[in-house]
Amino acid sequence: MTEPDAGAVDSGAGDGAPVPLPAPARLEGWLLEGVTVEARLLPLLDAHPELLDDVERAVGWIDLLLAEDETSPRVLELGALVFGRAERFGGTERMLMELAFATPDRAVGLARGAAIWERLGRGREACAQWVRAARWRDDPEDPTWRHAIACTRRDPGAGDWREIRSYVLARARPDRRADLARALDAP
Repeated sequence: MTEPDAGAVDSGAGDGAPVPLPAPARLEGWLLEGVTVEARLLPLLDAHPELLDDVERAVGWIDLLLAEDETSPRVLELGALVFGRAERFGGTERMLMELAFATPDRAVGLARGAAIWERLGRGREACAQWVRAARWRDDPEDPTWRHAIACTRRDPGAGDWREIRSYVLARARPDRRADLARALDAP
């Protein structure tokens, strides 16, 4: 007898909220019984993020996922998070570099990396990544500049928010500078 697929089912309460099914008892075997590990593991982790608390096991899962598809943005993002939680920051950096290249919009991939650094509590790395993401397009109207400025306000050692703000406003159309300045200064 095979175990049901883990994930979420309708709560039946009429509110449409999914209720996660319990994780399979034979988790490791169950993962390998599917067509791909990714197809089973990622929905399971969406429903049960606490499964990542066993960092050693999670690192093993990343190895399996990368062996299946080393270009999947979702796998690379998860890998960066897991390696960061394992304090393997070189692995985190590598996964985030790969994520930036594997994401069709490089600026989006860089911004996803900044969010990962924030989740890991690594503010300095997050700020540097936000600046890289904003510089990729180098469009003064790109809202990513707000993230870069807010981040460097929180951590002045990561960059000078005033310099970044000046850089952005210098590239803005003159008729947009006042509105853009207000947007950049908003909390």
